[in-house]
Amino acid sequence: MDASARHLDAAGAGLKTALPASSPSKGRTLFMHLHPLQFPAGLATVAAAAFCLGAALPGCCDAGERWFRGNLHGHTTNSDGKLPPEEAALWYREHGYHFCVITDHRRLTPVEPLVRVQTPEFIVLPGIELDSKPGGRNVHTCGINIRSEIGPQGGETVPDALQRQVDAIRAAGGVAMINHPNWTRAFNAEEVLPVRGAALLEIYNMSSGCENEGDPEAGLRSTEGMWDWLLTRGMRIWGTATDDVHTYVAGHPDGPGKGWVMVRAHELTPQAVASALARGDFYASTGVELQDVRVERESLALKVRPTAGVRYRIELRGPEGRLLEVAHGEAARFDLSGRTGYVRARVVASDGSLALLQPVSLQSTARD
Repeated sequence: MDASARHLDAAGAGLKTALPASSPSKGRTLFMHLHPLQFPAGLATVAAAAFCLGAALPGCCDAGERWFRGNLHGHTTNSDGKLPPEEAALWYREHGYHFCVITDHRRLTPVEPLVRVQTPEFIVLPGIELDSKPGGRNVHTCGINIRSEIGPQGGETVPDALQRQVDAIRAAGGVAMINHPNWTRAFNAEEVLPVRGAALLEIYNMSSGCENEGDPEAGLRSTEGMWDWLLTRGMRIWGTATDDVHTYVAGHPDGPGKGWVMVRAHELTPQAVASALARGDFYASTGVELQDVRVERESLALKVRPTAGVRYRIELRGPEGRLLEVAHGEAARFDLSGRTGYVRARVVASDGSLALLQPVSLQSTARD
């Protein structure tokens, strides 16, 4: 988080543009997209005029869609987590989540035995965290909603290891998320750029030691900086926030409930959640909740669901992460006319939490 985001102007409490209120689960969200998006092969390539939170859809969002909160990265006693799968899933159910993904290291934890935990309003998705160590560097990728076990993938270099992991996850029917690049300072954006087929990149991994903010003095980009570098060079990849939970104790450095995604879908099923993630129909959060997001041909507007006593700074960023415009308050409307490349909005709260919207591509240069 940059210094300007930490020191919000108390005079900025007024709204730049008020937007209509909506319910947290059925708020209507419309994104207008200006060209076909390229998605990873085997998912979908869609040419559309409207989309929701970055995702290309054949039409605007309808009243049948809902928001679902979920954690994409978590461990159990089947690897290095501190709770067995049922208790780990139960923590998320009891804390208001709609889904979680169990991503134990090097193994697929079956979710079928967790039937007692799952309800019409809470599901568990099968997953895995793959790892390789090319040159002694920690290269990890999560597979979300995979259908089968995946063995070790190896790799001679970081790009080779990432590509092998992504390919294996997709072959198993899953959505691939490249994990915590700054953990142990494992790899950089230049090594991610050649990779094809990864849908997601962890921007805010909330476990300890992930250095999401980077280290400017050492030349280490923040993970948001990496994301902008990749987007600027035409890579289409969506940004996530996750717990990467190991210890299920609130307030612990590796505890739960600190980073999540809000997915928009018609129904709460593993396939619906995975499809929404693959097409970017979600936003990432470390505490900020959005009420409404709308993108039309020449504007992007959003409204925060406010928390009492918290102030908000809403930023519009573009290529290379440049700050294009700022609004203070609970809502903003940004003019997109004349802009090129991509834009993305981020909301920073005075309590340090934030929300990241997915990028809106303004010209047909994006690739997977």
